[in-house]
This record gives sequence, structure tokens and C-alpha cells, in this order.
Amino acid sequence: MMDAPTRIDAPIRINLPIMMDAPIRINTSKRIKVQIRIDMPIRMGVKIQKIQDHYLLYTKYDIETLEYNIDKLSLKNLLLCQILTAAFCKKYLLNPDKYDMSNEHNYISKEDILYHQPHIKKEELN
Repeated sequence: MMDAPTRIDAPIRINLPIMMDAPIRINTSKRIKVQIRIDMPIRMGVKIQKIQDHYLLYTKYDIETLEYNIDKLSLKNLLLCQILTAAFCKKYLLNPDKYDMSNEHNYISKEDILYHQPHIKKEELN
């Protein structure tokens, strides 16, 4: 005969040091229902930092943090100092007018992106 399921009404907080896209496996002899709620702008239990332009020179940041602070950051410094994704480059660096970040001195071409971000392929920017 199976045991009756144990019901826990109080929320249980568990800090999981795993990647968000990795499967979560919990070893247990009983079936449990897991509900995960993610509050933004919190990523993996760490709040997204507010950063300024000069911080880019000394520290590498994740894409979420860069997007959150995009209005305070120089596009040129982002390109030169951070590791960016093709999607980020297409969205912000190649279309600065769309996000009111245009400046004559900060025009960035696809060639600039390919030179300073060698992990990005030309096909990804098209």
C-alpha cells in the first residue's frame, strides 16, 4: 500500500547552484510536486547589478546585467571589453537609434563586431 502524499503548505526555499537551462533532478523515494518561481531581475539568487561604464574595463558581466544597464553604458566599451552574443550585438550595437543610444562617434559596423568579438560568425549578424 502506498503512503499518502505529504503536503507542505509553507514555501520551502532552496538555493540551487545550477544553470537555469539544466534539468533539475531530486532524488526521493516519494513523489513531490515542485513549483519554481523566478522573480526578475534576480538571476540564480543574485540580484542584477547596477553598473557604470568604467566598470566594463575591469569585470566581465552577463548579458542580462548589460541589458539592464544598457542606457548607462558606452556601446564602444561594451564591444571592446565584454563578451557579447550575436543577438545582443544585433539588438543594441547595430540598431542604436531604436534604443535612443545613437551617437556619431559610437557608430559600430558589422566588421567592427566581427573583429572584436571573434566568436561571432558573420551569418549570425545577418
